[in-house]
Amino acid sequence: MSKRTVFGKAVRSLRRAGKLPAIVYCSSSDPVAVELEFRPFQYLLTRYGHSGLFELNIGDDQPVKAFIQSLAYDAQTDAVIHVDFCTVSKDEKMTIEIPARFVGESLAIKDRGDVLVQHINNIKIECLPDNLIHEIVFDLSSLAPLADSIHLKDFNIPANIHVLISLDTVVATIEKVKAEKADSVIAKTEKDAIADIKVVVKDKKVKDVEAKT
Repeated sequence: MSKRTVFGKAVRSLRRAGKLPAIVYCSSSDPVAVELEFRPFQYLLTRYGHSGLFELNIGDDQPVKAFIQSLAYDAQTDAVIHVDFCTVSKDEKMTIEIPARFVGESLAIKDRGDVLVQHINNIKIECLPDNLIHEIVFDLSSLAPLADSIHLKDFNIPANIHVLISLDTVVATIEKVKAEKADSVIAKTEKDAIADIKVVVKDKKVKDVEAKT
């Protein structure tokens, strides 16, 4: 990463050269315009997500830790075209959103044929930089058999992480779709059975008429 001297529309030349324009914001100094290699950044972004904590080496300055404050994407290719970093101090709490992720398999959901519908993807938290986690996780294998919703308080949240929304927030619900499909199949089966009965009755009348003739 190095300090950037190209601005405005001229940054297109940076992108063509495989560079990504960025700005590093710091509470104790003015923002610094920088450029970084696109491919290594994309790799780290894919691996750690937006909630990762990056160590930035800006020229000859001392390395600083920062998180991604915002990303700008190309409307057509969906590729990252600009990134804003925000530096953090080791002793200063940071506010950031981290993803809520489900792992494991729920036999209760599988056996009933229900579907897990996630309503909230990211959770806003506050913590010290050294305590930052990349995600909060709920193990579906521990889901109660008759559960119909999963709240934030059900997740595995470390004690040193302060969640900034209510722990009673519903993160996901379990929708019962198999029963509806089963009712539909039964109704169709009954309809087909009735149709078959009508055909049989009709055929019987035809045979009776033919016998009398």
